Amino acid sequence: MKKLIWVIVLFLKFNLAIASCPPPVVTISTNSTTICAPSSVTLLADIVGDWYMLGNQQPLANNYFYDAYFGATYFIVVTDSSGTDTSNFITLNDVPQPIITGDSVLCANSNIVLFAAPDTFVYVEWSGPNFFTSISPQVSINEAGYYQITAIYDGCSTYASKIVDDVFFNTITFNGSLQLCPGDSVELIAPISTNNYFWNTGQTTQTIFATQNQEYNVLTYSNNCSATQTISVDLLNTPPPIINGNFTICDSLPVTLSVDNNFVSYSWSNGEFTNEISTNISGIYYVSAVDFYGCFQTSETINLTNDTSIAVPTIYPIGSTEFCEGNFAILSGNLYGVWNTNESDTSITVSQTGNYFVTVSNACGTTVSNTINTVQHICLAIEEAESCNPKTIILNNVLEVNNLCNQKFSISIINMQGQIILHKTIVNFVEINLNYLASASYILAIESEDKIIEKRVFVKE
Repeated sequence: MKKLIWVIVLFLKFNLAIASCPPPVVTISTNSTTICAPSSVTLLADIVGDWYMLGNQQPLANNYFYDAYFGATYFIVVTDSSGTDTSNFITLNDVPQPIITGDSVLCANSNIVLFAAPDTFVYVEWSGPNFFTSISPQVSINEAGYYQITAIYDGCSTYASKIVDDVFFNTITFNGSLQLCPGDSVELIAPISTNNYFWNTGQTTQTIFATQNQEYNVLTYSNNCSATQTISVDLLNTPPPIINGNFTICDSLPVTLSVDNNFVSYSWSNGEFTNEISTNISGIYYVSAVDFYGCFQTSETINLTNDTSIAVPTIYPIGSTEFCEGNFAILSGNLYGVWNTNESDTSITVSQTGNYFVTVSNACGTTVSNTINTVQHICLAIEEAESCNPKTIILNNVLEVNNLCNQKFSISIINMQGQIILHKTIVNFVEINLNYLASASYILAIESEDKIIEKRVFVKE
């Protein structure tokens, strides 16, 4: 009985002692409030308990420490026989993630500016293509590639990267050949532009047709960049065939027509297929030919005509071929040619000693007439006799002849074919009305009984 009482007393004393213990008090701490990923921050408590993340009812761990990898607010709850205690709250922060801002495309021959953000970092280091480095928060670059920044925040290093691309412009495409035959064209197609098209020809469409031997360039736009693309067009220097030969058929004899043999094929208008043909048929002829570049060209047309060989012309004098100084001889008989004096009249007057002939030419050849020799003499005339020569004047188609010496003279009017139109004998003064004469050139000749005193040409209008 005494033993039982003792046990009860001890039990009561023990429970009373327990009931009098204070509840637990817990505090957590850390040496950093910034989490440097992928590392962690260790939270320490002075009593083992359950670790929690604010907003999450599930305990994270039961220990006197906890390694936190994520930014959040943490605390610990400790429970024992004397009660429960919740520690202080510690908020851990993730390192802010840097970003690179700025254009992602780089126009040719230009620069863009990249920025490191946000601006809370105490240190930024850039790296890029071709050993590019910088420690400025913003950089200007002129080369496409991979760019990276290393940023320092609260002792932590963090990274960001950006790829900068060149703006790629397609080249000018074409339908056809860039080597043009004369008269051909090729379709040029500019790359797609986000704005207008500006060709050096002044055109503003995506597609143009080129016909000239030159460079063609077009200005186009893409991603706020512009670029000029160039393409060359060659106009092949292939002259058309030229028909050579005599274009007149003489006396029905065949003529040869030909073109250069630097073509690969020929097709004449008369159905022949060689570079040279022979024909005696008049008409229009042309030839089409293909050159070594494959260019098809046609010659100019020629008119093949018929003709005959020229008969040798005969010229003759009207009157004497010998004359005194100051007078002249009349030569006639030219029908289609040219005198060797470069005159083309039927008759000419010559006042010098010489050889005279006519040359006649046509497509069938050239012939030369007979030659007439003229001789000019120095005549010893008596001045007294000269003073008695008749005086002539033509006025208003009236020929006046005044014979001062009352000697007997004759007057003749001869046409250029040698026909005598009028012949009169005069003694003193005479008037001859010329209105009946046709409009032409005439020869006026005055003769005494033994010689021609005067011979000259006049024109009846």
